[in-house]
Amino acid sequence: MSPHLCLVLLLSALCSCISVSGERCGQDALQEMQTEFQDCSTGLSYHFEDTRNTFPGQEYSQEAACIFFSKTITKCGKAWHKCHSKQEVEHLQDLHLGSLLSQYKDVQLDHCQLVKEYLESGRQKQIIQHEEK
Repeated sequence: MSPHLCLVLLLSALCSCISVSGERCGQDALQEMQTEFQDCSTGLSYHFEDTRNTFPGQEYSQEAACIFFSKTITKCGKAWHKCHSKQEVEHLQDLHLGSLLSQYKDVQLDHCQLVKEYLESGRQKQIIQHEEK
């Protein structure tokens, strides 16, 4: 199983827990939201890997990764609004971005605005502290 698919499945499970507690979606709507996010993020992942393989230079990989991360969070993450509050969506965005950073730690992303904002905000530390509890 690919690392990206594992990440998507993990986040889908997290989405289930959050939305069930928030009771914003029924099971069918929740499944639809998860499928929409998974299809979108998987497509972007394949596109990123294709770009990375076609243009193996470090500059291309860095820029492609930044675009991949940004589109995954902003475009695919729109699906989360169907079943989650604004605060829950922000938390899911942070969880997913943290997972992507961990998965693609071999790619230098300090130029990427989305990543810079996340790392400078301290939200990464809050998530790590929350997971340790």
